Amino acid sequence: MKPALAAALVLCSGVAAAQATPGNASLSFEALQKAPVGAWAEYSMMVGTKKGSTMRYSLVEKSAKSLGLEIETVMPPLVMRMDFAANGASAWKLTRIRMRMGQGPVQDAPPPEGTDEAIKKGGNFGTLLGIETLKTPAGSFECRHYKQKTQQGEGDVWMSDKLLPSGLVQTTVASLGARITLEKTGTGAAAKIK
Repeated sequence: MKPALAAALVLCSGVAAAQATPGNASLSFEALQKAPVGAWAEYSMMVGTKKGSTMRYSLVEKSAKSLGLEIETVMPPLVMRMDFAANGASAWKLTRIRMRMGQGPVQDAPPPEGTDEAIKKGGNFGTLLGIETLKTPAGSFECRHYKQKTQQGEGDVWMSDKLLPSGLVQTTVASLGARITLEKTGTGAAAKIK
């Protein structure tokens, strides 16, 4: 496997794993509340100056009691679905993770312990460094800029509740020289894993 691809995979898995860390998910409760079913945001994953892959967050199910979010990468071809259940009026509990590599079978993965508030209102994304406008290929967004500690090392994340469905505008992990940046948004996404 090429080093750039390997680093992109680690970064992608780190973003996905962050969803399971209570209060530290790179998903905005407020953005998810505003987003309609079918809303998606697509990101480029870069390692240094090389494009690693693309990643898409899609809101594929939503009701007062549950929501389903899928993360899809092109290379490697991976779809990961995370199902959440309402935990009171201001948090979502991660209840199930299912994933499929390429055309392979769907496999269940147990949710990590301590995910009762994997996504919560006013979520903790790290240490707030300030408010800044970040320009992306999808447009400019006024973001809250945070410093985060992840399993891959220290990183930065820029969040905006106006970016639907996830709120994530950009994230970086310095130790990997890796970056995920918003490329485009849209609607009409459908579940790839039921």
